Amino acid sequence: MKGAEWTLHERAGNDFDQANVLVELLRASGIPAYFVYGTVEMPVERARAWLDVKDANEVIEAFQRNGIPARLEGDNIIFEHVWVEAYIPFVEREFFRF
Repeated sequence: MKGAEWTLHERAGNDFDQANVLVELLRASGIPAYFVYGTVEMPVERARAWLDVKDANEVIEAFQRNGIPARLEGDNIIFEHVWVEAYIPFVEREFFRF
């Protein structure tokens, strides 16, 4: 991970880096926020179209080349992801996922 400052400086980063920036900004604004880590399941065809690649193997290679653990299970790709949840008390729902 680059850290929030370097990610902002480069204006680029993976999901961990970008989540770090968001958590730091939210916390600096007095909004409680934290990281959530889990897995995402996506149809291979959707991932293939999203990444503009020819087949499932290229999808896996693209994820792994970018440091994202991923595997195929049937017609789905399973990959690890980090996102941010924040407590914003002035709205109806307690937590928002970014």
